[in-house]
Amino acid sequence: MSLLDGRHTLLVTPQIRVGDPVDGDRFVDGPQIEVRCNVQPVSEERSAALGLASRGVYRVSCRRWPAGAYWRAEWLEGGIELSYAQANPKVHRMSGATSHDVVYGVTEGPHG
Repeated sequence: MSLLDGRHTLLVTPQIRVGDPVDGDRFVDGPQIEVRCNVQPVSEERSAALGLASRGVYRVSCRRWPAGAYWRAEWLEGGIELSYAQANPKVHRMSGATSHDVVYGVTEGPHG
């Protein structure tokens, strides 16, 4: 087992943009996907450097992120709901053994 396989589980719900000629674009929930990943809190200094809220920011790394720019997720072990904080995942594909994706999520829960 690799460290990239993760020790946490997220239940990810991709947000899919749907064009509507009358009301304009809107987002609908896609099918939920269970993802093994690593979830880590982000320091206030790092959050500020990323241009995000100073508290309640989490870094999620996994082999392949199943959603695009818009998503929400439930961290099963942490009991926290996250939503996207930045657009698309950061993709790292230097080698097959170390390839992974990173996203940042925010929460409004008790930890945020």
